[in-house]
Amino acid sequence: MQPVVKEASRQKGSSPRRRVSPRRMIVAADPKLQQFPSSRPINKQELLVAEYTVRYPQEAMLVVQEQQEFEEEVRQAQLELQESLRNAENPER
Repeated sequence: MQPVVKEASRQKGSSPRRRVSPRRMIVAADPKLQQFPSSRPINKQELLVAEYTVRYPQEAMLVVQEQQEFEEEVRQAQLELQESLRNAENPER
């Protein structure tokens, strides 16, 4: 299946803090399917993950836990960055 491509343009009224090309290409991997779960066949990567979890269940759980911890760290860093930016824009005097 071919990736879906659409153009994204800069919104009017956005602040000129950084240089952004006027148009960027955004590529979506797969279109949204109408049914969940989809009736498409399992792909090679999904099959490998399923086989890994059956063969190495404890290691698979560790991978899941590490991924969850990493995602939480990223979320926390994003919140801290947003707070830092808010404080820089509106310093208390």
